[in-house]
Amino acid sequence: MAREDLVKVPSIILGSRLRAKRKGLRMSQHQLGGEDFSPSYVSAVERGKIRPSLKALYILADRLGEPVIYFLQDEGATRAGDMLEEAVASAKIDIVQGRPGEAIKKLQSLSLQGRSPETQAHVQISLGQAYIAHHQPGHAGSALQEAMRLADSAGDQLLAAYARLYQGVAYYQQHKAGLALESHRRCLQAITDG
Repeated sequence: MAREDLVKVPSIILGSRLRAKRKGLRMSQHQLGGEDFSPSYVSAVERGKIRPSLKALYILADRLGEPVIYFLQDEGATRAGDMLEEAVASAKIDIVQGRPGEAIKKLQSLSLQGRSPETQAHVQISLGQAYIAHHQPGHAGSALQEAMRLADSAGDQLLAAYARLYQGVAYYQQHKAGLALESHRRCLQAITDG
């Protein structure tokens, strides 16, 4: 995203994002402001009455546990990320409620272009879980293998271990007990090694 696009985010949107995140964390305006900003300053920022300096925004974002870009990105990008998360959550509900076919359709329809490897890996793991629930271990194995590749490329060993766990379940469904056991051992080793 270009720097000028970040500057164009209206103060009211910036403020509403700060407020939503603060309330989601059950944090008071006093807690968010700390010793740096008064509650009235935080309130004015949240209402879009004033725009914080970049330095002030960095401090507030850090206290809220988000990168500054989270508050400054355009609404379309935020909405697209929310839609992806909602689709994955909906697919997981379908799996739990015994509708893995619906979950597979939802997950396969998602556009992952431009998404981080971690996000793509999460979607592939969910797809693998859906295939397992639908008793299609071959397809599950392919999705989970891709998830492991993506997690490894991102350097996220815990995410790779999570994919490996479900890979073991897929092997078990294929009556490949030795491969299932090895997959689970590797998962446990990755978790133990931290």
